[in-house]
Amino acid sequence: MAYVIKKIADDFVFDENWENPVWDNAEVALLEQVREESSDHTPKVEAKMLYNKKGFYVRFDVDDQYVRIVNTEFQSSVCQDSCVEFFGKPEGAKSYLNFEMNAGGTLLCFDITDHTRAENGFKDFRKLTPDEVKNMVIYHTLPKKLDAEITEKIKWSVMYFVPFELFHLEKEVVSGDVWVGNFFKCADKCSHPHWITYFPVYELNFHLPECFGKLILE
Repeated sequence: MAYVIKKIADDFVFDENWENPVWDNAEVALLEQVREESSDHTPKVEAKMLYNKKGFYVRFDVDDQYVRIVNTEFQSSVCQDSCVEFFGKPEGAKSYLNFEMNAGGTLLCFDITDHTRAENGFKDFRKLTPDEVKNMVIYHTLPKKLDAEITEKIKWSVMYFVPFELFHLEKEVVSGDVWVGNFFKCADKCSHPHWITYFPVYELNFHLPECFGKLILE
């Protein structure tokens, strides 16, 4: 099992046009691996990725319910909210990046070298700074914060641009490169919590690089 990331033109303009036909060319990653610890609410989650010489373009579309958006500060615990996540690791790299984003577009992003759990998070990791992520571009369909959980059915989306410079690559990204990673959906503190993945994990822990699947750059 692998996810193929299609290449697009280098002059692609990334904006809030959700109906941009460029996304029609992206392979759909349907998240269907539901952890047994989840509640009876299982949202439908689709992830899509594209790339050009500048970076990755990531999109999540969610058919959801019981949506919570509380965390609004960069590097806050967005996994407690209605949250989607992309983890990516270049071939041969010593560390991976986790892009965790709630439905309001708030981001948490670490550079993780040793994912072993520790008191402050992980044994060896670094929080990216606001300056490092300043060239990311983020769009979201829901407000940045909700005063109360949305209990009715609702669709929401986020999409964002990730410049390759964040990965400190030693060579130019080209067609045929193979990365590893995974896509996730969680809602730790929603009234109906759930944990869903694209590539399966063997325990309730998204930070398992050994469970990452192939991401093939076409």
